[in-house]
Amino acid sequence: GLRSEYASMVNLDNYNVTVDDADTVILEDKTGKEKRKIEIRLSGMDSPEVGGHENDPIDFLRFKQEQLYGKEATDILKKIFSEQSNISLAINKTEMSYGRYVGVLIGDNNKNLNLEVIKKGGATILPWGNTDLIKTKDLKAAEREAQSTAEGLWNLPRYQAVQLFNQMTGYRQTYNTLTRI
Repeated sequence: GLRSEYASMVNLDNYNVTVDDADTVILEDKTGKEKRKIEIRLSGMDSPEVGGHENDPIDFLRFKQEQLYGKEATDILKKIFSEQSNISLAINKTEMSYGRYVGVLIGDNNKNLNLEVIKKGGATILPWGNTDLIKTKDLKAAEREAQSTAEGLWNLPRYQAVQLFNQMTGYRQTYNTLTRI
C-alpha cells in the first residue's frame, strides 16, 4: 500500500510520459501550460544506470555511466507502462532527488507499477525512510519475490553478489552510493 499522508495524485492524461531509465520518467505537459519537463524519480527503487540523461545535474562527475542490465531494466518499465490503459502518479512534493520529484506510478486496477518493476527484476529496493510513499515491507516482499525466481537482474552473478553483500553487512549497495537501511 501507499503511505497516503505524503502523496498527491496526478492524472497523467495531460502529459506525455517518457521512460528515461527504469527508475526515472519525464513528464511533458500536453496543454503547453507548463513549459519545462518534470522529472520523476520512482520511489522505493534503484535500477542500474544508463548513460546520457538529459539535464543530469552531476553529469560532469560521471564516467562510463552504463551499468550491466541498465537497458534491459529500462525496457522492463517500458513494457509494464505500455500494458496499462490508465496511469496516475502519486507524488511526494516534499521529497526531491537530484532535482527530481519522487513518485509512484499507479496503473490499471490501482496496481503499483514501481513494485511491478521490482518484481520483474528491473530494480532493487531503495527505501527512502519515513517519508517513502511505499511501505518498506511491500518493497522487501517485491524484491524477495524477484530474487526467489531469479527474475531480471537477479539472474546475473553481479547482482547476486550485491544481494550477498547486503545480507552480510547490513548495508545496501545502491548504484551510486553505499547506504545503511
